Amino acid sequence: MQQRALVNPFACYAEKQLVARIPFYVLPLANIGGYMHEAADRLVTSAMDGGPMGAGPIGATIAFFALAVSAMVIFIFWLFQGFKTATNSKKAVHKWIFGGCIVLSEVISKMMLVLISNI
Repeated sequence: MQQRALVNPFACYAEKQLVARIPFYVLPLANIGGYMHEAADRLVTSAMDGGPMGAGPIGATIAFFALAVSAMVIFIFWLFQGFKTATNSKKAVHKWIFGGCIVLSEVISKMMLVLISNI
């Protein structure tokens, strides 16, 4: 008689979540030397003064935005794949609950950051 190995669904999900966060580990590298901060400051000051905005800061901001959005899409895709693998879900209601849990966790984390920063 062949025994089936027990798989911990949380372990599968945790592995996928760590892999899904890989694109976010790369995003801080865009600010090496403070370039993105300086570009944002130049954009804000030129918008406030009504002066011309250079193509460099605008291009850097657009490129960083595209990188951040693609990282978010990859993160959500990999997170969802990990959820499907860990739970073996087949129903649409499970997917909706998963999406609601993601939104709720984001709201709670932002509220916690605000509360912690006000201390």
